[in-house]
Amino acid sequence: MSKTPKVGFRRLDQCAPGDTLSAVYRHAHRLAKLRAALAEALEVEIRQHLVGVSGTSQRLVIFADTSGWATRLRYQAPDLEAAALDHLGTRPTLVFRVMPDAPPLHSATPRSPWLSERVVATLEASARTVEDEELAEALRRLARGAAR
Repeated sequence: MSKTPKVGFRRLDQCAPGDTLSAVYRHAHRLAKLRAALAEALEVEIRQHLVGVSGTSQRLVIFADTSGWATRLRYQAPDLEAAALDHLGTRPTLVFRVMPDAPPLHSATPRSPWLSERVVATLEASARTVEDEELAEALRRLARGAAR
């Protein structure tokens, strides 16, 4: 009887040195350190709007959360270039991009459909005249939900 090896999750920092996953982890770690170094060169109010860094030692893409803050970051380009030079050892070309927050996947409260007063009155009248009690109750709930 052969035993199948257990497949489990490994921590990213414990991957084998030649492993692709390990390379991804090391690259993400380098980018996080670079982002922290660039953030240190910025004024305090601008730091929180630097949402990410990507690229190579020749070309860095700096991401801001809005176009207004991207413009403010562009004005700080000389400071950012100096910080990148200190951290990377080369002077990269800086490119600024906007990376807005992702919209929520679903609304916290579902929106009820808007119905006109005439439709609400028609639903209530239908509920009074229909013989099926379950259908009548459903029509009343629909009318109550729209009247909110």
